[in-house]
Amino acid sequence: MVHLRTSWYHAIVTAFCVGLLTVNPVWAQLGSTQIIVQQGDAAPDGNGTIGSLGAITRLNDAGQVGYIVDQYNGTAGGALDDSSINLFTGGVSQVIVREGDAAPDANGLQNNFDGSDFKGLGSGGAVLFTNSLTGTAGGTADDIGVFQGTASSVSQIARELSPAPVATGDWDSFGGTMSVGGSNIHGFVGGMINTPGGTADDSFVARAIGGSATIVAREGDTIPVGTGTFGSFGSPYVNAAGQMSFYAGLTGTAGGTADNVGLFRVNADGSETQLVRKGSTAPDGNGTFSGFQTVVPINSSGRTVFQSSLTGTGGGTADNSGTFSSSGGSITQIARRGDTAPDGNGTLSSIASNGLRINDSNRVAFINSLTGTANGTLDDSGLFVGSGGALTQIIREG
Repeated sequence: MVHLRTSWYHAIVTAFCVGLLTVNPVWAQLGSTQIIVQQGDAAPDGNGTIGSLGAITRLNDAGQVGYIVDQYNGTAGGALDDSSINLFTGGVSQVIVREGDAAPDANGLQNNFDGSDFKGLGSGGAVLFTNSLTGTAGGTADDIGVFQGTASSVSQIARELSPAPVATGDWDSFGGTMSVGGSNIHGFVGGMINTPGGTADDSFVARAIGGSATIVAREGDTIPVGTGTFGSFGSPYVNAAGQMSFYAGLTGTAGGTADNVGLFRVNADGSETQLVRKGSTAPDGNGTFSGFQTVVPINSSGRTVFQSSLTGTGGGTADNSGTFSSSGGSITQIARRGDTAPDGNGTLSSIASNGLRINDSNRVAFINSLTGTANGTLDDSGLFVGSGGALTQIIREG
């Protein structure tokens, strides 16, 4: 049996990420399990039965769950309508968008959906997704788009070859990682074509509110602090206030390769704040930041969490990386390579970027491997939480 389910683990992680315990009946009892959908169920719209489910699911604060059906059996259109993105809400599943549906601008049809297409789920149930389209007027020149789907309609946020919201330039490509804040605020990066500067101004960070996109940072723009310009961008994270954090490579900086990378935040009014910069000193004075993971989650107050390597540390390779948070005015050290585990069994080693989260109480969750543990490879990883003081061990291998 293939099914998506709620469990104690999902409930704990969800409660941490949103900074509160939900009272939705679906999540009310730890240890309970509810089957949302399973193989063999009829499609919510009655067209076929569910053959297989995609690996990517999304959960919002209200307990709504978005999921992909990547294969229906016995559909009216066969291979032309046998996948969809669905939303489970109020105890019922509904199809948000289906393979074979017409694009919002009527130029082409939605193609098949898989896990890489489902980008986020808003607090009100709006689904953010990308898709390649079939049967478009321009063929491969206009067959990719960014869309928002709700229970009532699908709208187009950006489309390959359509005009970007700048004086000149057209949308061309969209980054793999996108973000949703609140009900319908989206953040994404990508590239443009037909720009005045060619390859010198064709990368961007975009924010879409209510389906209307604006470019908030662009290759060639002056950075908010010091000398230099934006050169390239990493994955953005956006909150419900419209603040957005992102990674950026820089060009023309005073320090050259010593300060040519940073993390930044676009504020609700469009202004930019530098969160941390390569070459700046670590909060405890032990070393300088030398590189950053591109994953930079943000909470509702605009504080971000990030991972960084460091140079010039006292312990060399024993303490040359860590997890930190920043609001733009101050940086807090959450955990450092070489720190002793909360239970005294081993020391922190490498940190996994894919487990990094920050909640609205500025508490940071992260997954870490450890060295020097009592049982070697049997207890050398764990999930930890901290906010700048003592760490809490949530769960440990073994």
